[in-house]
Amino acid sequence: MARVSAATRDVLSAVSRLPLHAVVELRSPDGREVFLLGETHVKTRRAAGICRQAVQDFSLRGVERLQRDQVFAGRLLGALLGTTRGALQLFSGGRLAGSTIEVALDLPEGNTVELERSGRVPFGLHAGAAYLAVYMGLVLPALLLLPWWGTIASLRPLRVTVKLLGLHLYALPIAYVFRERPWASAIQPLLAILTVRDALLADGIRRMVATHPAQPALVIVGRAHVRGLVARLLEHGFRRADPGVQGSSASKRGSGHRSRAAS
Repeated sequence: MARVSAATRDVLSAVSRLPLHAVVELRSPDGREVFLLGETHVKTRRAAGICRQAVQDFSLRGVERLQRDQVFAGRLLGALLGTTRGALQLFSGGRLAGSTIEVALDLPEGNTVELERSGRVPFGLHAGAAYLAVYMGLVLPALLLLPWWGTIASLRPLRVTVKLLGLHLYALPIAYVFRERPWASAIQPLLAILTVRDALLADGIRRMVATHPAQPALVIVGRAHVRGLVARLLEHGFRRADPGVQGSSASKRGSGHRSRAAS
């Protein structure tokens, strides 16, 4: 069975040291190397270059990607998120770059699999996507512009609604505490953007591994998904790699340096 090279491990190690990034090495039930790369979807140019190197070293790649055509308000949400990321890159004066997911999707060689493709979208994800679209499209802009329109008496009902929705955001940490409960998303629907997609991603990884045998795989997701995704994969027969295996290439180089120094 094919294994990743020592050079690729060095690049993945460099990725894991980047701020707000993580790399977790797993073994699939058949012993395949599967690396989870958790990233921020906007990053510095330097970080983007290191992540690009990691992606180019794998011929099999799985990516997080909201299926906009399947999810309620998915196109609107995708446009809002894309506009926000584009604005951040623009205002940074070119110092920020976009997601490594887009890099993987644009590579002409190898296979890049959109892991969230599914025949049926859970209701919780529809609700969470719609709620997030309302927040980004209405609530946040309205709160930011409140000093200009907040004194208009006829808009008082809208003002109250916007403030209540803004306050409801504080329920998200409570919902997260109970995230393993089926009713947690009822506390704050935004939780489903994380938990329901964790389940879809885990299912997608299992399908990808079954469909493309014998190849090491790199999975690129948002940093917030890593913890839940690892937990779900461990429940389905995946296992964490032996730390000794992860550090083997470094230890071999270190022993080589020591032997040359001794001679």
